[in-house]
Amino acid sequence: MKKIILLVALIMLTSVSLSRSMADPRGYPSNGKHYLESSSDLSNWGAGGYFESRDRDVIIDHDTLLMGSSEIVGYVSYDVIRWISIYGLAGYAQHDFGEEGFSSGNSGEYGFGAKFNFFNHEILDPLLLENRLAINGGLQYSASTADWNGEDAQINELAASLTIGLINDIEGHKLFVPLAIGIFGGGIYSKLFGDIEEAEALGATFGLDIYYSEKVTLEVRAEDWVNTTWMGGVHVRC
Repeated sequence: MKKIILLVALIMLTSVSLSRSMADPRGYPSNGKHYLESSSDLSNWGAGGYFESRDRDVIIDHDTLLMGSSEIVGYVSYDVIRWISIYGLAGYAQHDFGEEGFSSGNSGEYGFGAKFNFFNHEILDPLLLENRLAINGGLQYSASTADWNGEDAQINELAASLTIGLINDIEGHKLFVPLAIGIFGGGIYSKLFGDIEEAEALGATFGLDIYYSEKVTLEVRAEDWVNTTWMGGVHVRC
């Protein structure tokens, strides 16, 4: 099982290095300290950031257009209780509308959200070795603006996700630095409202978490509505 997870990790990292990074906004404070036994003394505070660029079909003025977005976002998170993290985010975004050629320049982006660790259980099956099964969910609101025909078009997004993941403890392996590697997949929902609406709200996601150390987690994620998109980020536990 370890070999399978490590092979998937290698394939995904290679894909990210060869692909254009695109994705939907997602703050994702890592619950890594709950997966690693030696991390129990870390604080409830965390911080991180992610970069993404995405292509998505949207509806504006009754027309369906391809909106390309580039975003750089930072966030600060706090574990309210063991299985709930809340966070606030801020950054900037740029939106372009397909062949129409309209560009927003740089717009501020802000939002807030919550991450839920619904289920986290160690698998005792000897065939799976040191694995944990996790079911996570998330809710997020974010807002930014885009220039449309010389006016500010408000973009509000309400996003939700539900994923199932498998975390493999590889601590002590001589050939790998990370303490653990996790893979996950599930469903996502993204509703745009304001001056711009989404053409498709339901999608799927899969990704990879690399628990580089007790404090640092790296994540790469793919999301799909019509166009497959990629994103990447880092989370630091204080």
